Amino acid sequence: MPSFITEFFRSRALRRDASPVPTGFAPLSRVRKAAVFVDGSAPDGGRVISAVRAWFDAQGKEVSVYVLNLSDVQFLGEGPLQAAFLHKKDVNWYGRIRRRRRTPQVDRDVDLFISLIPEPHFAVLHAAVSSRAVFKVGRSDTPEQLFDLVVRDRDGQPSSQGEVFSTITGILEKVQ
Repeated sequence: MPSFITEFFRSRALRRDASPVPTGFAPLSRVRKAAVFVDGSAPDGGRVISAVRAWFDAQGKEVSVYVLNLSDVQFLGEGPLQAAFLHKKDVNWYGRIRRRRRTPQVDRDVDLFISLIPEPHFAVLHAAVSSRAVFKVGRSDTPEQLFDLVVRDRDGQPSSQGEVFSTITGILEKVQ
């Protein structure tokens, strides 16, 4: 449980960096660029990154993939993965992604924001709030109702990131 001081700085950062762009469901035809957050501690991370890249390439859309790995578990990916990795050292003391030259910066000028991370982490919430995306998709609802579409686990059983991504892509293809 974060302390009062941590919560104060987090809420201040969310208010200060919030995007003024209104969000809602948007058809895939309006999406030019997307940002996707993947859980680096999950065993299927490498396959998910490849699937995300392949799907967006097939749609003719640009995508930036960010792997959030804040645990001590080493990321296991096969082959060369085109993704920006965010580690513990890339997050400041209250959870926001640092603004340093060596830290991968999350692209704010995207049209679609997808978080495949099951537990809401402040770094991802801050990235979503500050993103200028017109359509935001996540796996868990927040008190601020940040995401326009929330894909939950089925029947209380934890779903893999790959299953959730295929569900999201099915919905994106149907939204007109």
